[in-house]
Amino acid sequence: SDSQSGSAGHSGLIDGTVRTILIPGRHCLGHFRRCLLVALLLAADQAAAVGGVELTDQNGHRFRFEQHRERTILLLFGYTHCPDVCPLTLQTFRGTLDALGDEGDAYMPVFVSVDPKRDPPDRLAEYLAYFHEDIVGLTGESDDLRRLADQCQTDFQVHDENGDPHYAVDHSPHLYIIHPGGKLAGIIPHGITAADSADIIRSLAANP
Repeated sequence: SDSQSGSAGHSGLIDGTVRTILIPGRHCLGHFRRCLLVALLLAADQAAAVGGVELTDQNGHRFRFEQHRERTILLLFGYTHCPDVCPLTLQTFRGTLDALGDEGDAYMPVFVSVDPKRDPPDRLAEYLAYFHEDIVGLTGESDDLRRLADQCQTDFQVHDENGDPHYAVDHSPHLYIIHPGGKLAGIIPHGITAADSADIIRSLAANP
């Protein structure tokens, strides 16, 4: 299940295909020297371009995905008050970016807050500084955030019905890969190691 203690929940219904990616030389499961990792890939005729939303980055600047079509976007959804899943996911994300090394310039790591009420740009800037200097933090109007989530074949649910300031937000914990040109190319499931995530990203980039 994708439900993560009221913090990372619904991954959405993914209507697509499954590709297995062989990563040679990675020792796992005892004597096996290859890991079979699964990335959920949307079928080419079903993957809509990601964009058409106007967000704000952690420096207060306007952000549109169309302005960054030359890079592969690595996108996480979350929120800064997330008690457990987001910090762990961002630690893995940091490891993935470090594993990509000098190749990192080809990628834009993005953290999209699904809690705009509590995550203004300055809060995002302070929070993301703990994890990696290259991560772009984004926030925006709820309608734009929901449109973006829908384009990524996912959803989120804000549980603020009772006025509790410590409300939780259900959201996907997975990593979304958006190719240059804007097509959603793959979804790396939550729980994959940083090194293996980097290898999957390389494989996806080499096979657009």
